[in-house]
Amino acid sequence: MSAPNPTRPRPATVTSPRKQSLVAPLQRSLRRYFGFSRRETSGFVILLVLLVMWLFLPAVVRPRLTEYNPAADQAQLNAWATELAAQRQVRPTFASRYPRRSYSARPHVPQVALAPFDPNQLTATDWEARGLPYYVAQRIVRFREVLGGFKAKEQIRRTYGLPDSVYTRLAPFIQLPDQLPPREARQYANRYPTAESNKAGFPATGAARPARKPAHLAAFDLNQADTTQLMQIRGIGRGYARRVVEYRQRLGGFLQEDQLGEIYSLRDAPDLVDSSASTRL
Repeated sequence: MSAPNPTRPRPATVTSPRKQSLVAPLQRSLRRYFGFSRRETSGFVILLVLLVMWLFLPAVVRPRLTEYNPAADQAQLNAWATELAAQRQVRPTFASRYPRRSYSARPHVPQVALAPFDPNQLTATDWEARGLPYYVAQRIVRFREVLGGFKAKEQIRRTYGLPDSVYTRLAPFIQLPDQLPPREARQYANRYPTAESNKAGFPATGAARPARKPAHLAAFDLNQADTTQLMQIRGIGRGYARRVVEYRQRLGGFLQEDQLGEIYSLRDAPDLVDSSASTRL
């Protein structure tokens, strides 16, 4: 029998010096910075490599898309558009009920140098020649016709639409006073002339002041009195007197003085009832 061969020792794994030069400094830096052990550093490096591969994997695995050619689709859209245009009905055109007016262009009015002028003698064209728009010039002429002529500059300034800058430029050349003269106080004849009004020169009129009602009225029969006699009592006018007569006619005559308080007009006016105490039944 042959003697058994002794076990041969495995040859030591020799790491290439280039690999050691690339990985070893990185591992040493990670261990120093994070405080990892040798095994934790190896696991961190493997995890980092897997993350990088996961980021770039979709770009590598993604299938290549076919190139799109829009010519066929564009031709189909053009065919549909042509078909819709052929089916569209043209709307009939109708004549307008209100024909559009045509305005002739207004002639250009040349401007003139400013000089003193009378605004009551100018036409609309003359106002345009002094820098006013067409519509403002027409408005000033119509305003002057309504007033019967301008008498002061302030009337021209009140023209609607006249800019203040234009009025300030024209005002020194307008031959009119700035303000209207003050109005004279009107005097009216007194309806009831007195001695003072006669001395002032007012003519005396035929109308005289109404006579005052007597303070002490003689007693009279209330059932026989008419409205004129009842109106002699102070506080009773034409209306009150008519109501007293009408109420007396409905009663057939007053029997007591208290019946005057039954009249609607005299019910809330006891002083009028007391003023008629001169009547007797």
